[in-house]
Formats: sequence, C-alpha cells, structure tokens
Amino acid sequence: MSSYHHCLTHSHQQFKPCHIKLAGIYNHMGDFQRVQQHLQLARQLDPTDVQAYTYLGDVYNNLKQVSIMCTCVYV
Repeated sequence: MSSYHHCLTHSHQQFKPCHIKLAGIYNHMGDFQRVQQHLQLARQLDPTDVQAYTYLGDVYNNLKQVSIMCTCVYV
C-alpha cells in the first residue's frame, strides 16, 4: 500500500478520493475487508457519489454477498 495514501487518510480523513484510491489498492492486494471499510467511509462522506456504491456492489458481488450488493445498488 502507498504510504502516501495511508498518511493522507490519517491527516485528511474527510478526503473521499483517497478512500476510493485506497480501496482500489487493497482490492488488488486481496484485502477485501479493508476495501469495504474504505468504500463505506467514502460513501458516508458523500452519499450521492455513485463511484463508491458501484465499487461496493462489485466487491459484494465478487464475495458472493448478493443480498448486500442489492442494497448498495438500489439505495
């Protein structure tokens, strides 16, 4: 993981793009729990951001958690 992004999320916790980027990094690392954490934070920071919902839906679909995926897609 990029130490730059890690530091940025600690110093600027309200910076949504950093959470989206970290979710992508963790996704490539296979750490889906952290992917979910950062996408949930991004979603909380901006509930109207389609990107966070789309990525969350993809993660839940890949984890075969379809019932949760549906709540992300149809919010």
